[in-house]
Amino acid sequence: MPNQDAIRVVVIDDDEMVSDLTAMFLTQSGYSVHVATTGEKGIQLVRAVLPAVVLCDIEMRGTGGREVVEALRSDVSTRNIPIALMSGRLEPESFASGDAFISKPFSADDIVVTVKRLIASAQSRLKKDTAP
Repeated sequence: MPNQDAIRVVVIDDDEMVSDLTAMFLTQSGYSVHVATTGEKGIQLVRAVLPAVVLCDIEMRGTGGREVVEALRSDVSTRNIPIALMSGRLEPESFASGDAFISKPFSADDIVVTVKRLIASAQSRLKKDTAP
C-alpha cells in the first residue's frame, strides 16, 4: 500500500520484474509508488494519481512510451509532470520526448537520483513561473 504522505511516482513498464524492482528501489527511498504494466493503464493511473514524476519504459506491447508521453503532454492536468523514459537501447531519438533517460539495466542510484533531479527541476520551474 503506497504511503499517502510520500511523494508519488508512477512506474509504467510491461516487464513486471523491472517494474517491481523499480518500485522497490523507490519505496525504500520513501516514495509512494504506483505501478502500471501497460501504457493504457499507465495513462489512466497518471491522470488519477497526478504523481510528481513518471518513469516509463519506451518499448511496451500496445501503447508504448512515446505514445504515453504524447497523451500526457496533451492533457492539461498532466502536461507538466516530468517523465523519465527507460530503455535497454541507447538511441537518442527514442527518448527525445522525455525529460530524462534511464538506461537498462539500471541501479537503485540511477532511479533515485533521476527522480530527485526531476522533482528538483520541476519545483524550480514552478517557483520561476509563480515569481512576481
